[in-house]
Amino acid sequence: MARMRISDIRPQEAMRQFVNVLDNVPITSNYTSDIIKSDNMTGVVIWVKAVSASGTPAYALSIETSPDEVDSNFVEVDAISKPSLDVVTDENPHVYSINLSNIHEYWRFKITLKSGDAGDDRFWFRMCFLYGNFTHASDVTLETGDLEIGAVEIKDSATDNRAIVNAASTARKSSDNVLLVQALDENGYVVGGSVGPSTPQAYAISATGQDTYTTIITASGLKTNMFVSIGGSNPAIISIDGGNTDHFYIPANSAHVFSDILITNGTVIKAKNANAGQSYTNLSITLW
Repeated sequence: MARMRISDIRPQEAMRQFVNVLDNVPITSNYTSDIIKSDNMTGVVIWVKAVSASGTPAYALSIETSPDEVDSNFVEVDAISKPSLDVVTDENPHVYSINLSNIHEYWRFKITLKSGDAGDDRFWFRMCFLYGNFTHASDVTLETGDLEIGAVEIKDSATDNRAIVNAASTARKSSDNVLLVQALDENGYVVGGSVGPSTPQAYAISATGQDTYTTIITASGLKTNMFVSIGGSNPAIISIDGGNTDHFYIPANSAHVFSDILITNGTVIKAKNANAGQSYTNLSITLW
């Protein structure tokens, strides 16, 4: 028997986007980048380098965030990982890995020149934006086949009775609870068959017919079969929806079985004379 199995599982890969922001650009005062929309960014890797012609660069990096693009609403991020705010005082390249999972919708970075900076710095600034799930979620490929579930119990809602699963050809005890499976239509009714054997309901007799519908019997539960017999020399009409529809014409002095019909619990079965003024006699109905 073919079985479903996990055939291909691997960590979800993150997408990377590389952006060159500054390339040998002179920065003589504090610099604020353009506003960046976070979308589904999860992080950014910053590479920065500065040189000075007349001295040593002295600068710090920071990240600001805001729920909108209003300049006054941007505030410095200090609750998540960020570039060190210690002043950089060399011409070496530096790399910072920044977690963006807790920022607002918009963010930007700043370069702040510190005391001691000569004011003639030239900057290189590059960013690698990271997208995707960093929680190591996995992509799983399932091969087609049978799904096998072991040790499944089926119980009714009122007791601890459990259903058993057996091949149709195997013997069962009277105490076994068997799960029956049948095709149903869009209304939930069994397609092309009865709901199974049931005890016939006690018959009811109407001795003399009327020209208007008269109640003969009321269904006690779901029924799918009906037996009708009639004596005398006059026919009758049977309705199985409480007299709304003329369903069956019953000839005089005859007997009939109607199978695979739907009679729901509480449905009133009624009868009337087929011909006005000609009363039927001894009409009997049984349901099961």
